[in-house]
Amino acid sequence: MKTFISFEEALELTLANVAAGQTERLPLDQLTGRILAEDIAAKVDAPSSTSSRKDGYAVISSDLAGATEENPVELKVVGKLAAGDVASLQIAGGQAVRVTTGAPLPEGANAVLSEEFCEPSTDAIIAHHIAEEGRNILERASDIRRAETVATKGEKLSPALIGLIASAGLHRAPVYKMPKMAVIASGNEVLAPGEPLTEGKLY
Repeated sequence: MKTFISFEEALELTLANVAAGQTERLPLDQLTGRILAEDIAAKVDAPSSTSSRKDGYAVISSDLAGATEENPVELKVVGKLAAGDVASLQIAGGQAVRVTTGAPLPEGANAVLSEEFCEPSTDAIIAHHIAEEGRNILERASDIRRAETVATKGEKLSPALIGLIASAGLHRAPVYKMPKMAVIASGNEVLAPGEPLTEGKLY
């Protein structure tokens, strides 16, 4: 008759008879170290709009084709947008909009000229550098796309992953409840810490 089993066999038997615990939905600031109970899908695009990567001027790329120090191009500045603004402006050929990092791109613009490559005047800029299409632009949903899975069931939640879940538009997430653990000590030689330790005993 088999009396002893190996550690590996004992572990296999234990895991085969342990069911997944109950779940709970917790706010993001309580998720670190917990285990995700469901896949998480993004509720929003991130970023939520196409925006500027740098401080500068939103432009139409073709307006600056061939612009150099010796052959600068003048563009009329028709407005300003900052991070958090609504993209309510539109530009046409020969125009530019002053933008800060994170500002939404005005309609019609397809590039951002860094401010170090131009000289501002009262209502215009003198550009002395090209800005090819897509330059200094962060496209909408380039980090996270709505309905995209950003975290999967069974993942251990780290601060970085929690930040990703926040960017995806969620403020709570489902996790498994913490298991309750107990230690069963057997043997007459075992004493609880704090009791007098006599010969042959151990804590």
